[in-house]
Amino acid sequence: MEPFKVGFDLNELNLDGDILDASQYPYRTMVGILLFVARYTRPDICIAISILARYNAKPKRVHWNCMMHLWNYVVSTKDKCIHLSSESNLKVNCYVDASWATTIPDRKSVTGYLITIGSNIILWRTTKQGLVTMSAMEAELIALSELVKEIIWFKRCLEEISNVRCLVFEKIIINCDNQAVSHCTIMFYVRYT
Repeated sequence: MEPFKVGFDLNELNLDGDILDASQYPYRTMVGILLFVARYTRPDICIAISILARYNAKPKRVHWNCMMHLWNYVVSTKDKCIHLSSESNLKVNCYVDASWATTIPDRKSVTGYLITIGSNIILWRTTKQGLVTMSAMEAELIALSELVKEIIWFKRCLEEISNVRCLVFEKIIINCDNQAVSHCTIMFYVRYT
């Protein structure tokens, strides 16, 4: 079972239909609950609930059906959880991706990233980008920029709490699946070092 049905076309969420009666369908309440769950314990549902939350003002039957599918997924996988281990490997790995112009109708891109220390997931986000990008590379660069800002913020928080320079963040591996971004960042690194 997946958060969204396999092969689900997001364009189906924009089909015409009657708006649901809020007194009969607790759509907003369920969105709030699942946003909380996604934010703190379930990175696997971040993108699904982020998409469904966009229809909070006027949910239709198709949104309700997707919400119920996601709800059933969360209930059926409630035994899945984040395990924190006390390992000595403190290597920081980051994973970043963006989906270019996928939100309808504004065609904004979506950013997603995940940060691990060793095998422990410590931070994850899924957000709609604030501007319309002209290419997949631009969307990926914006996602990468958001990730780097988050890394800097997190490093400074750890240093503030411990009052010690955080050596864990001396070498960070960032995994990005866009070759154009990889070449662009290599050129930037070569030019400015």
